[in-house]
Amino acid sequence: MNRYILQPEDSIRILPPQNDSGAAIELFSGRSMIFFDVQAVTSVCLLHGVIIDAQRSDAFCFEAPDKLLGILQQVLIPTEHPGASAFQEQLKQYAPDGLDFSAEADYLPPRCDHRGGHHV
Repeated sequence: MNRYILQPEDSIRILPPQNDSGAAIELFSGRSMIFFDVQAVTSVCLLHGVIIDAQRSDAFCFEAPDKLLGILQQVLIPTEHPGASAFQEQLKQYAPDGLDFSAEADYLPPRCDHRGGHHV
């Protein structure tokens, strides 16, 4: 699973359903765009103690496979990010039934085993 922490200059938004397609998440970072199907979001939570710019902060997190390659991504949106609260509210509107938006957890940074793999 890939993990991405949004930077202040990155943007994230919900694209509402159109025609026969469901709502989508659009993440724009520099020269890259990643799309996710909102119905494919598998979990959401508020993570405590995420390391951002050498300081600990809270971040809203969701996990979903990206639409291009189907690789599971974990996206962390710092609570102080300009679009964080609006994104979370829109996601609640289109999210699949059963997602627990009240879930909270402590952040566990990936660790290296010095054999080429990183583990959570």
